[in-house]
Amino acid sequence: INLSTYLESMTWTPIGSYGARNSYKDEFTGTFNGLGHTISNLTLNGNFKYTDGSGGQAAGLFGNIAGGANIAGVRLLNASVTNTANYVDDWDNYAAQTAALVGTARAKYDSNNNDAFVAAPTIHNNIVTGSTIQATYTGENVGAIVGQAESTTISGNSVTNTTVSSANGYGVGGIAGYIYSGDDFQSTVSD
Repeated sequence: INLSTYLESMTWTPIGSYGARNSYKDEFTGTFNGLGHTISNLTLNGNFKYTDGSGGQAAGLFGNIAGGANIAGVRLLNASVTNTANYVDDWDNYAAQTAALVGTARAKYDSNNNDAFVAAPTIHNNIVTGSTIQATYTGENVGAIVGQAESTTISGNSVTNTTVSSANGYGVGGIAGYIYSGDDFQSTVSD
């Protein structure tokens, strides 16, 4: 799929979002298997905000995935992702998590059961090549495959001929910008 044909002068809207700040109802929790097909010329360029206008929103083909989400077999060619969104906290200004494939991946917890662990996302066998991914504000957690991953299994992914950057170099990586583990599941990265 050549997205330049479909998007023309528009920018891609990431699949799955937080909606309003700290509202996780719109995250992608399903399965997407690209079956090795190529998506070329994905373009995201903007100030991605929460739907209530506050804070910075994650950007990528998928903005936010959670729980048992499974993203596999996607080939991204010549993606151009620029996230200028930012949020302000007590310490500094930061751009939101940014990647070509998944902005943010996080485990799912049951808020009705003392936040018991339910499921972790999986991102595997994806390829990003010939792409540019950047956060132009202060920058937070920028990667080619995933910007930020919590309690996520990441395996068999490949990144080639791709530039990943943020304004200050914080949380920047080829596969993932930032990975951390929850109490009930350890994040893993493997070939």
